[in-house]
Amino acid sequence: MVTVDKAIVAKLRKNGKEYEILVDPDIVKFIGKKEISISHALVLNEIFHDANKGMRVSPIELKEVFGVDDVFSVAEKILKEGEIQMTTQMMREQTEELRNRVIDFISKNSVDPTTHLPHPPKRVELAMEQAHIHMDIKKPFEDNLKRTINAIKSIIPLSFEKMGLEIIIPAKYSAQAYGIIKKEMSEGKIDWRSDGSLYAKIKVTSGMKSELYSKLGSITHGEVEIKERGD
Repeated sequence: MVTVDKAIVAKLRKNGKEYEILVDPDIVKFIGKKEISISHALVLNEIFHDANKGMRVSPIELKEVFGVDDVFSVAEKILKEGEIQMTTQMMREQTEELRNRVIDFISKNSVDPTTHLPHPPKRVELAMEQAHIHMDIKKPFEDNLKRTINAIKSIIPLSFEKMGLEIIIPAKYSAQAYGIIKKEMSEGKIDWRSDGSLYAKIKVTSGMKSELYSKLGSITHGEVEIKERGD
């Protein structure tokens, strides 16, 4: 647990007043990514109007405003609905993570329309640098992705076309293959046959086709049947 001087503030404005808590920056950065313990996240088990000045909120006021006087319940609400002050390191890490997500998505879901081959991540990254693209962590992933695509499509040709596939997996590999197909497909259906084998009629982005071929070929030791469809 960090000391108070290294804690950061999370706050929620309610009924015209600020309600603040002091939290551990090493723990709250995982909010939304995995379950965290509120008791572990809190540096002090107190709710403040102004944490820097030590202005505590009384249990009576907590009950009136939040409906409960339990510090952990109120703190959870502040973390979920409020605003978290971020350190420079936290902002840097979130920016890098968002940037990598954008690069990964474009590399896996698009192809060069001339060669029909996916763009390697490094090529996408260089195009982003050339276009002077910077991530905005205050905006959703989709907004950053759309802005990036619009900026780099004049530098590297991008096509997000989809490929239709029919896949048959032998029964002994079907359970393991199901999760792979479900994850990589963009649309379509997967059916279990009476003999335990798996039949899928799906669409995947062209950039993911070779990766799906590789994964299914590996787990089935080459026994997978895949047909490409034009529809």
